[in-house]
This record gives sequence, structure tokens and C-alpha cells, in this order.
Amino acid sequence: MSIATKPTHAEARYGGWHKVTSPGIGRLGLAGTVLGIAGLVVAFLVGSLASPLAGLVLAVLTILGLLPLVARTRDARTGYGWAGARIGFGWAKARGRTRYTPALLGGRTGMGWSGPSPAPGLLARSQLRGVIVPLWGEVGVLRTRANRWTVLLECPVDGAGLVDPDTLAGWTEAWGHWLASLPHESQVHAATVTVESAPDTGEALLAETTRLAHPGAPTLAAEFLHEVATTWPGQSQGTRVWVAIVFTTARPGQRPATPGQMCDLITERLPGLCASLARGTGAGQVAPMTPDQIVAIARTAYDPGAAGLFDAAAAAGIDHGLTWAQAGPVAADEAWDHLRHDGASSITYKMTSAPAGDVPARVLAPLLDPTPGLARKRVTLIYRHHDAAEAARIADADLRTAASRAGERRGQVRSEHAAALVDARRSADEQAAGAGLTRLSLLVTATVAGVDGLAVARTLVEQLGARSRLQLRACYGSQSAAFTAALGLGVLPTDVTRIPDTLRDAL
Repeated sequence: MSIATKPTHAEARYGGWHKVTSPGIGRLGLAGTVLGIAGLVVAFLVGSLASPLAGLVLAVLTILGLLPLVARTRDARTGYGWAGARIGFGWAKARGRTRYTPALLGGRTGMGWSGPSPAPGLLARSQLRGVIVPLWGEVGVLRTRANRWTVLLECPVDGAGLVDPDTLAGWTEAWGHWLASLPHESQVHAATVTVESAPDTGEALLAETTRLAHPGAPTLAAEFLHEVATTWPGQSQGTRVWVAIVFTTARPGQRPATPGQMCDLITERLPGLCASLARGTGAGQVAPMTPDQIVAIARTAYDPGAAGLFDAAAAAGIDHGLTWAQAGPVAADEAWDHLRHDGASSITYKMTSAPAGDVPARVLAPLLDPTPGLARKRVTLIYRHHDAAEAARIADADLRTAASRAGERRGQVRSEHAAALVDARRSADEQAAGAGLTRLSLLVTATVAGVDGLAVARTLVEQLGARSRLQLRACYGSQSAAFTAALGLGVLPTDVTRIPDTLRDAL
């Protein structure tokens, strides 16, 4: 006999995210529509005033030029974007910029390296310094090539495995309030959250069992502790969570801040940011990372085999002795669909579409949980907030575009147009009521030993993404940049891209 029961708690659900839309004809967007109309008008004028044949040729060329804007890849990239990525990667490979190798005199070549930086690409010319904060002592501050200043906050979360729905809903609401408060913090540009999982090296467990062992302990107890310390590490996975807060040196209407002013600003803002993050979000006892911890994160990402050495040093309470200049890989080689570095290989995916409809708070659990079979996995969410004026403009524009597209075929409104209109209207209402507007990106990096495990890594990531109701696509042609952005060190791809957000949204 079976009895139907109702849940005692109604699980909260979340949604309303949508892509920034651009008004235009079909898939052309605003830029394509303007260019198409302008081209056809010019063709008409040429055909009327000069030669009909010349006007016809211009019209045909205009239509052919618009076809790449209509034909898009599965990750919503235009034909021009796909061709540009192919040509750019081929040009970089021909010039040797996809390889990163040590030179004879200690310098490094390839991947745009310049100056005393620890790694190629987006970390070139980066600097790591220590800033003394009264509450915690020395705190690591990373300055990147885009003149951003990043602080990493360690979050010793306990997970949500045995947490009741009410507590989980409270954590989610507090996290939303913390994100909404970031635009009001002085010169805070963005925030990232990174969840990293890897096999437990066992060094911390070995150090703890050694500390607990007593010379006069019974033989059975001593042998049991030794067996646990030697057999458990290979069978367990460890998870680490940290939040990166990215500061900018410039504010509207003011001169850029100097390095000394930025350090003073971070020292003033950090206690309040840590306290608000730890208040009701489930993040645990939040504390900023030291320079040694930041070096360890970067080094183990490029060389997973070094994790045991860092864990042993941390368990023994000693410094590992590496500087920021030694945090990067010894060598790296970027391919079209993966990145090889220090005996390991990684593939990085990006989110091309958020979950459709409303989802529970645990929707990302399959993707965030440790995954056996991978040497290391990182899931990084990037939050870039808008100020109040820009948020209102974007929300209104999205609502107008969604309403226009939903009314294209009256009486035959397609389901995706109706859903987009509902989401846009809800976002506009919430923004008008005082809510913030944030751009969200998600990157997933899977690392395996060697190259043979890449096929397994692809399968695992794609399956986990589908279970989390995400559409993930590999970052073809930009694996090195995507790997660096997914490190959770506050490196934002949008800070170094040559296409501004306004133009990208119009395509």
C-alpha cells in the first residue's frame, strides 16, 4: 500500500534571468538591422540615380553580408564571430602565441607574455602584494593588467546536504541581498564565486592523526589511525569555496585612484564586506586570503600534482616559499578545444543559456558537487552589476524588445516569445521596485592528467551541465583566456575584450 503525502515545506523557486536582447528584424539585432536598411537604401539610390545593375549588385551584396548575422552557432555566436575566432586562433598559432615556454635567461615567450608575470594571457603583467589589515594581518591583493584590484575571501561552507528548505531559502535570500549591496560599495566593479573540488591529498589528515597519536596509546588504536590516514585520502574528495571581489581604480567624474589609495580603500571596505557576506548566507567564517594562499591556488590549478606539497606545508604550519612569479605553469600549449599545462590538460566550458523557467535552489548541485574521475574541477560564477540608471535603461529596453517580438505574429505568439516577455516584465517590475540588475556568467574547467582523459572530462561536464539545466559549450579558440578567467582570481574577460558590451548586445 502506498500513501500520497504532501511536503511540509513549499520549496522556494527562482528564475527570471534572461539574455540581454536587441531590437531588430528577426535575428539581425539592432546593428544588423541598421546596416541592412542602410545598405538597401544605398542600393536603391544607386539603382535609381546611376545604374540599375549596380543597385542590384549592391542589394545582393548587402543581403549576403547579412547572412552571417542570421546564421548562428549553438552558442549564439554569429558567423562573423565564428570566423573571427578561427582566423584569430590560426594567426596566433602561426606566430607562436599559443605556446608558453621558458627562455634561456629566465624570460618567457608566447601567449602575450610581457614583464614579471606568473602566467600567460590575461595574467600577464599582474602583480600580487600584501596589504596589512588590522583584523587579519597580511591580506593578498592581486592587481591585473586591466588595472583591477582583487581580494579573495575564503568561505569554509559546510554544504547544504542536511539543511532544511527554510534555512536554504534564507541563505539564498541573504546571498541575493549581499549581491544587491555591491553597487553601493565604493569602487566595487564585480564579484566572482568559485567552487573547486579535487581528490583529497590526505596531508591534513595525516598531520592531524600524527598530532592526536600518543606514545602510550594502545596498539590497535594506533594501527587504526595509521590505516585511516594512509587509505582514506585516495577515496575522498575535497571542496573549497572562495569569493573574489574586484575593485576598480576609476569612478565616474573622478580621477583614477593611485595604488596607495586603492590599498587604503580595500583596507577600509574589507571588514564590512566580510561581515555582510558571513551574515546569513551560509558562507561560514569569511576571511581574506594571504598572498601565500593565492599563490597556492594558481599553482595547483596549473600543476595539480603540487597540491600535496601545499597541503603538507599548510598542515605543518610553514610557508611554501613560492612567490607570485613562480605561481604559473612551466609550460603551456593551447589547442582549439583544450589547454595543456605542466603534464595536465584542461577544457573550459561557458554557459550559453541559463535554466529555463523557475528552478529550486539546489539546481546547480550536480555541477558543484565533487566529481570522481577528474584531477580538479572549478565552477566560477561571475557577477557584474549595473548602476541604477543603467539598470533602468536595460530593463526598459528588454521589455520593449520582448513586447515587440511577442507581438510579431498576433494570435500565433511563439512560446519562447511569451516566456521572454514574462521574464522581461518581471525584471522591469523588480528593478522599478529597487532591485539591482546583474550580468551573470558561468565557467566550468575540468582538469585531467595527460590528454587521454579529455574525452571523459567532456562527457562528464556536459552530463553535469544537463542535469543542472544549463547549456554549456566549450570555449573554442579561447581556452587559455577562459581557463584564466575560471581561476576565480578576479580576471574578467570583458575587461580585455575589444568589443564593448553595447556593441555586443546590439548584434
